[in-house]
Amino acid sequence: MSEVSSTRLRVRAVSHSQFISALAAKLRSSYPQLTPPSWAKFVKTCPARLGPPTDPDWWYTRSASIMRKLALKGSMGLRDFEVNYGGKASTGRKPEKFVPAAGGHVRRILKSLELAGLVERDAKKMRVLSMQGYVLTRKVADELLSSAVSKEPLLSLYVGE
Repeated sequence: MSEVSSTRLRVRAVSHSQFISALAAKLRSSYPQLTPPSWAKFVKTCPARLGPPTDPDWWYTRSASIMRKLALKGSMGLRDFEVNYGGKASTGRKPEKFVPAAGGHVRRILKSLELAGLVERDAKKMRVLSMQGYVLTRKVADELLSSAVSKEPLLSLYVGE
């Protein structure tokens, strides 16, 4: 089994909220290229949202979420991320309408992940995780799996350890 497919299985095996929060903490502490710009605390992430995110560390959480999506799906373009993070906008009396997320912050996060060496472009100019990105996501998933197995030893039957 290749590194990529085994990483996908490991990432899929853990809870997505635990994985994203653990990966966000690693990104915050180990990668200074991912520091949010000054406008990040004021910007709305989607036209469907009423205001900016309330979480002060939303930049790292979104970066970890982008890395998780890349680990699971392989290659993705900017438009794919805009659709994934979009939502239904209230249009008054008319029915709600789906609007994609703003692409500026996603593009900026992808560029900073490329500077950190965690993401690269493939032949079709789509973003994919680099080998360093796969190693980081697998390491975080393995840490979460080992802590889950230590709490519940019978999980080792399903994890394969």
